[in-house]
Parts: sequence; structure tokens; C-alpha cells
Amino acid sequence: MTLQEAIQARHSVRAYKEQPLADETVRVLVDKIAELNQEGRLHMQLILNEPKAFQGTLAKYGKFRHVNNYIVMAGKKADDLDERVGYYGEQLVLLAQTLGLNTCWVGLSYSKVPGTYILEAREVIEAYISIGYGETQGVSHKIKRVEQVSNANDLTPSWFRQGVEKQLFSPRQL
Repeated sequence: MTLQEAIQARHSVRAYKEQPLADETVRVLVDKIAELNQEGRLHMQLILNEPKAFQGTLAKYGKFRHVNNYIVMAGKKADDLDERVGYYGEQLVLLAQTLGLNTCWVGLSYSKVPGTYILEAREVIEAYISIGYGETQGVSHKIKRVEQVSNANDLTPSWFRQGVEKQLFSPRQL
């Protein structure tokens, strides 16, 4: 699956099969997380086979089911932390999609489970990303046209049009 195909195929998934991640898939994810942590000055951590974080009331309200794997999106407090978490986290989300996995960004519907991750001094958790083999591939939503969200026309450079097209597939549209 190409990156463009992953962008188009990716939808938030909240219910997962009770199937462990394949060893090779875990290795690819761990390697990419290490690379992105270095590049983005983050402390993202892949947590495997841990179901407690998504068993609370908020998780049930959010319709999360069988979440046993997730990525803790953490880093040192900084004005740009949320921006870096989003940028590098989305790279992981798209990689996961190319590996046949499904994901969902999670802001509040999780519980912190002591001993499952490590936070250094001044580090905070910005979000979790649930990850696994989805019961479904998620639900497609209506997507606006480029002309509805920008001033693109026949003279617009192709790189700009392609960027707007890709953004239209993001979870939060313009």
C-alpha cells in the first residue's frame, strides 16, 4: 500500500479483533517510533497486550472495544509539543495503515495505567493512539471538493492542489 492509498483508506477504528500484533509488524513499529522520537524530540512508546487503559467509563462511552495495544504520545512540555505529537503521530498512523493495522487518536477516553510506560522529568502525555487489527476498516465520511476549501483554479500549482486533496482525507477537515 502506498502512502496515498493509506491516506485514503485510513479511518478511525475503535473496535479491534483480539489478535496480537505480528512480530515483524511490532519490529517495524518499534524501529519507526525510535526514529521519530529522535527526530521529533518525543517519547512515544508502543504498549502491547495491555487492556486496562481502555476499560474505564470514558472508553466505554467512546465505544472502544478490545483495545490491547496503543501508542503513548508523550514528550517534554513545550509550546510546540502538541504540534510535534500530531505531525510525528500521524506518520505512525499512516505507517500502521500500510502494515494492515487500524488506529484511532484518543484524547480523553483512556486511563493511565501505572508501570506501562515511562515518563521522564517534565514529560507529559498528549494523547494515545489505539492500534490493532480492526473489526472493520472504519467508516468513510463525505469529503469536500478542493474548490470548496481553497481558491484553487487552473493556474494553481499541482503540489498545492495535491496538498489540499490529502488534507481533505484527514480526520478534521477544513
